Amino acid sequence: MHHRWNPSRQTSGFVLLHALWVLLAASALILGILQLGLRSAEDVAVWERNLKLDLALESAIDRVIYDLVSKKKNSRWLGNTVTTGEVQFDDHRFLVAVQPTDGLLDVNAADPWLLSRLFNYVTKSGAKHQLSQLLEHRTRYPKGTRPIPTYPDLQAILQIDDRTFACLYPYVTLFSNRSKPLPNAMDRRLARILQTGRLETAERSVIEATSSTMSRSYRITVRNTSFTDKGQSFSVEILLTGLLEPSYLVRSRMHISTANDSYCP
Repeated sequence: MHHRWNPSRQTSGFVLLHALWVLLAASALILGILQLGLRSAEDVAVWERNLKLDLALESAIDRVIYDLVSKKKNSRWLGNTVTTGEVQFDDHRFLVAVQPTDGLLDVNAADPWLLSRLFNYVTKSGAKHQLSQLLEHRTRYPKGTRPIPTYPDLQAILQIDDRTFACLYPYVTLFSNRSKPLPNAMDRRLARILQTGRLETAERSVIEATSSTMSRSYRITVRNTSFTDKGQSFSVEILLTGLLEPSYLVRSRMHISTANDSYCP
């Protein structure tokens, strides 16, 4: 018995198979769109959380500056070396450190032997090259100028990564105009690294010799206490003018990566 070939049956089978492939493709596309939407929603949530944290960090900085400006010598943040404390803002608790910048090592003006000791401590194997790069850069500018105007410039000149820079940053400044830190304003850790006594006699800078306590530069660093090895600190350096207007000038404002304590020496 012979069966007759039925073209309509083959056509309907092909259409069904094609419909199944289209359905599978559409399902895969829909699933991809859903995953992309979920990922986008997660990215937006992370961005929003980071933005709120950044705003809270800046608000904490502003609160400390207001206290310094309004209370002047009675501010709890004024001290000879590093003054630390906590500031609560919204749901965040921040660790704050305030230090006179003349207690830090000015890479624009510091004696080479002090820079060498600091670089040997922080960067070790690359210290000689970094010191050479820095001193060569300084020779291009007249004495009394600021060869390195910003911290990103310093990092680029030294050719160091963010983690290494985070280890170096607590010890250096660009704004004291001193060949060595003011001993009474230098913390014990930096004095130990530089192998200098905190109370030894040092020359006074022109700014220090002709200005009052309130006409002085300070570094304010704020860090979220819930962060451990990851995250960022927000740091500003300001000059308190002692005037009604402007009461302070911002010299530097930047985010600093928080280095792992085990990474820094």
